[in-house]
Amino acid sequence: MEDESALTGDDEAIAKCLSLDESERAALDEQIERDAALARQLSEDAQLELDFNDAWDRMIKRAVRARDGAARELQSTFVPKPNPHIVDPESEKPPTASAVDFDHGRLLLRLDFYGLKEKTMVGDGNCQFRALSDQLFRDDGEHHEEVRAVVVEHLTKHSDDYAPYCAPLDINEYVRRMAQPGEWGDNITLQACADAYGVDINVLTSYMDAGFIEIQPSGGGQSSSSPRSLWISFFAEVHYNSILPGPTA
Repeated sequence: MEDESALTGDDEAIAKCLSLDESERAALDEQIERDAALARQLSEDAQLELDFNDAWDRMIKRAVRARDGAARELQSTFVPKPNPHIVDPESEKPPTASAVDFDHGRLLLRLDFYGLKEKTMVGDGNCQFRALSDQLFRDDGEHHEEVRAVVVEHLTKHSDDYAPYCAPLDINEYVRRMAQPGEWGDNITLQACADAYGVDINVLTSYMDAGFIEIQPSGGGQSSSSPRSLWISFFAEVHYNSILPGPTA
């Protein structure tokens, strides 16, 4: 039977640290700070750059404008608001599979009307951020965590701008929840994304009375002169996808 009083490797390392004299502690603290500085530098060097190739954006715009005269009724005024699921996940039961299929079918008809198609994002609670990531960086949604982090940072820095829309939640509680991976994005995070990156976000939805929604930067983030416009879809109140030019398969 092993001696339970024997030190493990971690215990020995802790004991060694506790036994350091002041000069050794100072040297260790300096090394920790150097490591932290290096980590910060590596993080900054690895920051994602916005893909400024707007060829797809222009193709989608042309497709939409070609039909805009016949689809004028689809335009809608955007109002930031939290998804009810964010306020109380237990109160919002997911729609039935048949309801989702019906809503998605209506959306597919609208996509076909505009000559557009979807790129499907994983439905893991991060779909909004995946769709935005794919539009920003053409990365299949891979950098959704970075997009969420940018949105949360912007919400934190400009909390007074978004607090009125978070009721009944306090803005701090809202931001705390939204920082968690898998937390559903909503209208507020869409507006914050538009503001943080300085881009237009166009949402084609399955809504009967708000089929097409345009979200513009409100001036709290980067310059709104960015040449990029993001195009995403939303259906059944639960899922976002990225939009590409071309007819639905």
